[in-house]
Amino acid sequence: MKFYNIISILFIPFIISGQELCKVKMPKKPLKAKVEMHLNRPTIFIDEKPQSTVIYGLTDVPGGRWSWEELAQHNLKVFCEKGIRMYQLDISFEHMWKEDGSLDISLAQKQIRGLLNVCPNAALFFRLHVNAPFWWLDKHREEMVVYADTNAVPRLDYGLTSPIADDPKPMERISLASEKWLKESSKMTKLFCEKLSKTPEGRALIGIQVACGVYGEWHYWGFLKSEPDLSEAMITAFKKWSEEKYQTEAKLKKAWSDDKITFDKIKVPDLKDRESTRGIFRNPKTEQFTIDYYRCQHELVANRIIHFCKIVKESWPRPIITGTFYGYFFSLFGREVSGGHLEFQKVLESKYVDYLSAPQSYGPKSRKNGEVYRSRGLVTSCMLNKKLWLDEMDYEPNLHYHYYKKFHKYLSAGRASTRRNMIYSLLKGMGLWFYDFGITGVEFDDFHLKYNPPQGYWDHPKIMDDIHTIKKIVENKIVSEEAFNSDADVLYVCDTESSYYTASLNNQNPMTVLSVDWGSLAAFRSGVAFDAIHLADLEKVDMGQYKTIVFGNTYKFSQKQKNYIRDYVAKDNRHLIWTYAPAFVEDDSLNIAAMSELVGINLKETSLRDTVQLVLSSKVADFFGENDSVYCMVNKKPFSPAFTVQDSEATPLLYYKENRQVASAFKKFNDYTSWYIAAPAKEEKNNILRYIISQTDAHQYINDPSAVVYAGWGMLFYYNYFRQSGEQRTIRLKNQKEVTITLPNIGCGVLIDAKTGEILMEGS
Repeated sequence: MKFYNIISILFIPFIISGQELCKVKMPKKPLKAKVEMHLNRPTIFIDEKPQSTVIYGLTDVPGGRWSWEELAQHNLKVFCEKGIRMYQLDISFEHMWKEDGSLDISLAQKQIRGLLNVCPNAALFFRLHVNAPFWWLDKHREEMVVYADTNAVPRLDYGLTSPIADDPKPMERISLASEKWLKESSKMTKLFCEKLSKTPEGRALIGIQVACGVYGEWHYWGFLKSEPDLSEAMITAFKKWSEEKYQTEAKLKKAWSDDKITFDKIKVPDLKDRESTRGIFRNPKTEQFTIDYYRCQHELVANRIIHFCKIVKESWPRPIITGTFYGYFFSLFGREVSGGHLEFQKVLESKYVDYLSAPQSYGPKSRKNGEVYRSRGLVTSCMLNKKLWLDEMDYEPNLHYHYYKKFHKYLSAGRASTRRNMIYSLLKGMGLWFYDFGITGVEFDDFHLKYNPPQGYWDHPKIMDDIHTIKKIVENKIVSEEAFNSDADVLYVCDTESSYYTASLNNQNPMTVLSVDWGSLAAFRSGVAFDAIHLADLEKVDMGQYKTIVFGNTYKFSQKQKNYIRDYVAKDNRHLIWTYAPAFVEDDSLNIAAMSELVGINLKETSLRDTVQLVLSSKVADFFGENDSVYCMVNKKPFSPAFTVQDSEATPLLYYKENRQVASAFKKFNDYTSWYIAAPAKEEKNNILRYIISQTDAHQYINDPSAVVYAGWGMLFYYNYFRQSGEQRTIRLKNQKEVTITLPNIGCGVLIDAKTGEILMEGS
């Protein structure tokens, strides 16, 4: 999700003359591109040559979106001079699809010429927004989304804005279920490919990212705070979906526990229908109607993505890369059900989609200097399914005016965050693009309005040198034909299927944020390297690699998955860590006995009335250097269902402050150890997961909660959290070699060879 700099419209950039753009030299022959596994990682190939997959992109915001404008020209040139060949530019049907039914691609051609003017060897991705133009919406208002809890917000019809600038609000937008929009937008997508592919400018195009939904990221309209979609288009789609699933009305009546329902009476759940009846959970026996609706909505969005990618693949006359924003899992603000990406596997497995992408996680604690950068998606699942993941870097390094008295401090922090972000993607074997909002010329503090020269986000020679250096590291790996490997021995297992059975309305489900966002943050702060996957991909991993398995929001398991865990995961002295309600959801019920059976620890339901806080046992308190009266915050409000351990053979770790019942415990078996966390804490410092991981066989590079470690492709990146410059840290490699490094600055990172300890890139 993007955060727009509203000040950008104050700056009116100079532009290159049309005559100069006409002189731009076009590529002699069309580029051909694909994504293919190479050296054990998904890799972009251009004309059969593997690329480093570092991309630079312009914004869709006025003042920085058109490649021929002065600021954009400068930023494109800066990156080109550092060896970046691949670029991404935005283009929208709002600017091309005319009211008379024609498609004018001259703007797309001009975008390409502006890029080639400063980078003649450039290879381009277009982010193609397939939204219906506003004039089309005005003509077909019956095709618009309808919200269950509010009226749509009319758009502004004046001023210089991006067509997607107000997307987070419940705006007047096309229903993604609209067949009329789908038919006509599909026609325009096909026409766009056919026309552009025949032009000289089209020779430079290597990929198209199809975009729609909030900010082009395929979140359903209004999902942040509202509930879509009660439109007639969605009702029609839901009826069709239900008929295909149930075939007969008898099966429909049974599934929905409604003797009066018929196919022709099907509607979309209203706000009351969307209230969950079992606290955080939906009971499939009584709430299948609502569960089915959300599944229909998510499948529809996934099908739209695949549909448009298929059109691009089949309409472009040579090999082309297709991709999309999808697969967001972390940092979804607790709104997974209303507008997240729950059909991740469906899109991931499509042959028409080459890559998935997302901006980095926005929280908790992920954007400021010293905090933990992490992808939004389950990157290792992409790897397992041979799909490329592209991280979008849209976070500004916050460069102040160079005469500012603390400029060196901000520059150092900007270099550190840029290195951290890039190296994370590199060590995961994936790629990235820099998404530049362009104008950073105005800044407010408490008392002053300060004017800085307009510049790109990364427009400083030292930062650009860092980008070049990291890109060269990737290229050297490719040239030396060193195969990618993940050095993680902790596996974090997450799920999207389980989300269908959890509450969708605002603030009704704190557990996904706690178990997934805060839980993964604690794992990063544990001094280990870990991979994150979708539950559906568990059988695809090399289980011998992992010593510790963390199960996050895995509330629903198939019998096949349970059998696999019993036969192949719970063995070899492995440690299994279970969070909140594993296997609680069955096909037609909610079953705590199924939880106990899978976890191997006897669990019971309890009732909480107060703020949920946890008390550390003496064993855990000693680890954290605390006393056993310290409380860990879980949630300000009680939640239900809540669970407790009642097993005399299990060793308690945490207690609920309210009733002193056991909230976390572990139990040893002959061939594995099971750990259970009933209430994951909203903390970094005293998070129980960090303690548990330290007690497993996972390799701990360093025991320092202020540090984070990324590992992969034979390298290790150490990043510290606001320590004093000049301090020393000792890192223990997997081969037991100890490496002592001196921290050159506050909030910095050091890249080293994971075997020799040689420093490959020192901190800023």
